[in-house]
Amino acid sequence: MNKNSVKFGLASACLTSAILFGVHTVEASDQSSNIQQNESDSYGKDLTTYKAETTKYELDKKAYEAELKAYNESVAKYEADKAEYDKAKAEYDKVLATNKEILTKYESDLSEYNKQKAEADKVKAEYEKLKAEWDAKKAQYEKDKAAYDKAQTDYNMVKADYDAKLATYNTKLAEYNKQVKSNEAADKIENDKRRAEYNEKLKKFEEESKKPGRFASEEKNYLIFVKEPNAKISIEVKDTGDTGALAMLKYTQKDGSFWKLNHKKLSSDQLSDEALAKNNLTDKIIKRWDETVTGYREYGKDPHITTYPVIAKKDRPFTVTYTNLENTTYDKKKVTRIDYEYTVLETGSSVDTMQISPAYDPTISVSIYGDFRKHGYSTRVRMKPTLYLEDGTKVIPTKEKPVMFAVSSMNTGWHGYSDNSYYFADNKDMFKEFYGKSGVYDEYLNDEFKKLYNVDLETASKPGGLLSDPSKRQEWNTKKAEMKTAYVKDEEEYKKDGFKKVKDYMTNKYGSNVNTWPSTYREIVYAIHNASFIKLNESFVYKHDDGFYADKTLDEINSGNPVWDNQESPYKYKGAGVIKVTEDGFYLEFGATVPFTQLFGINTAIVDEYIDVKPKLELVETPKPTPPTKPVEPKQPELKEPTPLGVVPKEPNKFDKEKPVKPDLKEPKAPTPPVKPDLKEPTPPTRPVEPPKVEKPVKPVEPPKVEKPVKPVEPPKMVKPTKQVETSKEEIPTKLVEPPKEEKPTLPRTRSASDMSMTVVGLLTTLASFFVFTKRKDESNK
Repeated sequence: MNKNSVKFGLASACLTSAILFGVHTVEASDQSSNIQQNESDSYGKDLTTYKAETTKYELDKKAYEAELKAYNESVAKYEADKAEYDKAKAEYDKVLATNKEILTKYESDLSEYNKQKAEADKVKAEYEKLKAEWDAKKAQYEKDKAAYDKAQTDYNMVKADYDAKLATYNTKLAEYNKQVKSNEAADKIENDKRRAEYNEKLKKFEEESKKPGRFASEEKNYLIFVKEPNAKISIEVKDTGDTGALAMLKYTQKDGSFWKLNHKKLSSDQLSDEALAKNNLTDKIIKRWDETVTGYREYGKDPHITTYPVIAKKDRPFTVTYTNLENTTYDKKKVTRIDYEYTVLETGSSVDTMQISPAYDPTISVSIYGDFRKHGYSTRVRMKPTLYLEDGTKVIPTKEKPVMFAVSSMNTGWHGYSDNSYYFADNKDMFKEFYGKSGVYDEYLNDEFKKLYNVDLETASKPGGLLSDPSKRQEWNTKKAEMKTAYVKDEEEYKKDGFKKVKDYMTNKYGSNVNTWPSTYREIVYAIHNASFIKLNESFVYKHDDGFYADKTLDEINSGNPVWDNQESPYKYKGAGVIKVTEDGFYLEFGATVPFTQLFGINTAIVDEYIDVKPKLELVETPKPTPPTKPVEPKQPELKEPTPLGVVPKEPNKFDKEKPVKPDLKEPKAPTPPVKPDLKEPTPPTRPVEPPKVEKPVKPVEPPKVEKPVKPVEPPKMVKPTKQVETSKEEIPTKLVEPPKEEKPTLPRTRSASDMSMTVVGLLTTLASFFVFTKRKDESNK
């Protein structure tokens, strides 16, 4: 029995068993019928989908066949084009090879030609080089020969001319030497005379320059500035801006008196119209320049010289201009204008203003006034003079042409010239020296107040200060009255016998000659800028570390009438000095140790009177006549006759070989290889799978009810088949032939629908197990 028979027998047996078992255990029901109906509906839907997919498949199949046809045609065309290309390529390669042979021969011929041509060119170049050198040498030879011939001709002509001129020169030279000797003899006679005169002048100079008041100078003074009585004055007066005098003072008394009485009411912050009206000074103050507003003071023998008093503020410069100068010159050129710029540096009082009174004549200059004779205050004013020529040019002195001004009337006194005369001498407070009290009453009160209350009087007097307490103020007033009584008593005793105590003190210390006593009051030139100071013989004024002044007493010198401090006195030099200016930018600063009626002026009167200019020996030298010019002897030409040239170089044979012509070959056009089509073979469409057909089961007819079913006959037992021997090649098993369908018997309806369903499921499970078993068996036997 073969395997298929066995499998079929087993299947039949199993099927029979299942049917028999199902007949006895299950029967169809209405529920099973409904399930089958649902499966039939699902199949209908799947069948519709299948038909649609089948229609799409047929269309895709036609499209595929069309694409496949086009693909095959493209491949066929490419194969044909490729064959044609291969044929053309072979012909092209053949033409290239032929052209290469022709070119190789041409290049060989050309190389040989170039080699021969280069050799010929080299020979020709060498020839042309030699020929050019020979031509150049020839040209140079001809040039040198021409120059040589010309030089010889020219020399001969010049030499003849030279010989003639040399004879004339020798004659004139003899005449020249004779004239020079004659002039030198005459000059010697004149210069011997001048040396004698110079020696006399030098001797006189040395004698004169040593006399009192005189001074020696290498240069003369190039400025004349003595008197200018007709000068016109103008002063910068304005109360706005940064420059200018603040106002003019209008009064009738002598200069200085008005300012002493009113200066504390005329500080810069009290010049408003309201403040002036309050102090009853409105008609005394003119805030503009007015040439009719004048003052006066004494000068020399003149008790009444005109001045123009102004109020000047500290550190605020103002300018005084004098025009219409008639007598002033610099280096013999007319000077018509001088400007004085004044700047107050120390006012000589407790306020920030000072009275300055320029004189009508610029050679007298200016007077300055502070708190008259007030100890503890000094005065200091800067003066900057500037001169202008008639054409407006500024005068700038030089070392060769200096300007010299005299400063004079520089008074000094052995005591301080303060209100309390003789209280200050030997540059200290003599009242305090004798009585232990300050010679200034206000300072004495302050010293005593500090001893009593350990604070200064000014601070205590301020609002909220110590003296704001009525009891303290009353206490102080009582003590002050007591101190005043004691102080006056000491003063009266001090002043007895003409202050004999102070004079005895000075005499005992310095001797009886008052003129040797140290000065306490001093009029000083504090500084000189861009100039130098010259001391006059026997003048008391000379340079100190703190300025230029007399450190001994001048004002009690018995110099006759007029006294030394007068422009007419022969002794005015005792309080004077000279300032020498040799560059631009000159100014000086002057003042006094105590405010006084100081007059300070610069001019050249004393310079002109006391200068001794050292004589200069000026020898004469007659200019020599123009000597004859010696002719220049011509030089023999340095040229040598040139050497003649040698043989001309021989020209080589001409190279006449023709150059090979490059063949005119046309490069064949290479065939273009066909482009292989980039095609992909079309993929055929997939045929859709037909869904399995589900037949609608027939509802079984309910069998007649029976009492008891007949027991089925038990089938015979299956005999296990014998395992076949494996052959070299296992035969493919023959597909089992499906046995003919048997009509299901109509069973009696003894069970429910659910029982029937379970029976069918059991049958299908049995069949599936059988086929799995069979397949595995077959696989294991292979």
